[in-house]
Amino acid sequence: MKHLFYLCLVLPSLLLSQVTENDGDWVEHSVTLTNTPEAELMVRKGDIDNLGFGWPAGFDPFSGNSTPAHGFPWTVDPVDPVGTDRIMVITSYVGTPPNGRDGYTSTTSRPANDVQGITLTFDAELDITAATLQFFVDDFQAPVWNANYVVFLDGVRASGLEAIVNALRQTGPIGKIITYSIPNDLLYLLDDGSLTVVFDDFTTGAGDGYAIDFAKLLINPKAGSERQATVTGLVTDAASNQPIAGAIVRTSNNLSDTTDAAGYYTIANLTPGINQLTTFAPGYGAATQSVDIAEEQTLTVDFQLVSPAPQLTFLSPANGATSVDTAARIMMVFDQDMDAATFSTASVILTGDQQNVTGTFTTSGDTLIFTPDSLRANTDYSLTITSALRSATGIRLAEDLHYSFSTNEASTALAPRPALPVFTVYPNPIQGNVLRLAAPSTTTAFRIYDYGGQVVQSGTYRPALGLTADLPPGIYYLQLLDHGNRPVGVARFVR
Repeated sequence: MKHLFYLCLVLPSLLLSQVTENDGDWVEHSVTLTNTPEAELMVRKGDIDNLGFGWPAGFDPFSGNSTPAHGFPWTVDPVDPVGTDRIMVITSYVGTPPNGRDGYTSTTSRPANDVQGITLTFDAELDITAATLQFFVDDFQAPVWNANYVVFLDGVRASGLEAIVNALRQTGPIGKIITYSIPNDLLYLLDDGSLTVVFDDFTTGAGDGYAIDFAKLLINPKAGSERQATVTGLVTDAASNQPIAGAIVRTSNNLSDTTDAAGYYTIANLTPGINQLTTFAPGYGAATQSVDIAEEQTLTVDFQLVSPAPQLTFLSPANGATSVDTAARIMMVFDQDMDAATFSTASVILTGDQQNVTGTFTTSGDTLIFTPDSLRANTDYSLTITSALRSATGIRLAEDLHYSFSTNEASTALAPRPALPVFTVYPNPIQGNVLRLAAPSTTTAFRIYDYGGQVVQSGTYRPALGLTADLPPGIYYLQLLDHGNRPVGVARFVR
């Protein structure tokens, strides 16, 4: 039996085996139930036993309340499923954490504490219209140790779940339930009847360990099955303090409400635990707050929104583009200078073949360029620019932006691509019909794109480019090309 030293404190709850309509027998390590009060299908991996310590008398692990602190480390029961009831330490930890380490990290070692994913499997013969994940998580402390967790669902980033996990402060260690509704555009990950979830940090080297008691997947959750918790509040303009009518407040579980004429919203039937609230209003930067709410509790959460939100004015490849070269870079131009520190894998997510694409990030004022490490031929890609991206003045995008494109058969690139530089055109705005800039020595050709992403002029490069006389006033983008027709630089100018 696990944790004998703790047995005297938890014996009553361990002996009372629980069997419920929603979760089946709590001592079972893998459970699949159909047509429960919560969902059309429930899949659970891991027994519901608080890492083997048992639950305090009267404690409901689904209430959103945190457990009392418990001891550590413990001996892993070999029958516990992979990824559950064990201490795991983030992959980037190599023994020299920049901000100290927690007890889980200090008292365990590799490879026993390596990160493990949790895989949930089920019968795929089901029309899936919605899905929700629940995890009973323990000792996540990203704000304490400066960790930066990423969460993968079958290799695809789940930014909403990352926001929840990175807000947790579970010093103790203590545990609690978290809930995340899978976005509609990621439901395809469930088509094969399997979903693997991985929590990790590959970059910070932080000394942060964690544990997961169980994972639960609800397919086609039933309306009205949520436990009762409520969040309410006021949304106002940060400059004028006037209420904002028509703002949308959305939870990480896809519940939402629209503010009334007085700026108030109310969201009931909220799932207890950590919830991420995000507010969107036209013209304003999005705002996000994490709330920790328990069953039957009502919290007041107010928002102040700032304007003007950055607007994307140019995107290449254009949305819906086909036959995109596999050597292509993603170029984004906004109507104001952007904060380079927020241009990262948290704000720009490129996905293809159910995998996130890695790459490098280049910024210059209002222009952002993502250079993928590689793009596959004949592949459909989805691009999400999240509201985590901010302007130089700290204002977020008004909402997440979603685009797509597909690649052609083969790349015209012959060598690895360096980061694409951004050049300055002078004078700017252009005076007359001549455009001047100092381009790389390899430049042999150019293309000029208009505001809508259409090529309006192209030809052989010269240090003083003559613009066509009928080019109307507006914002344009100059792409410099080498002899292999490969991009070597970009510039933005106004005529």
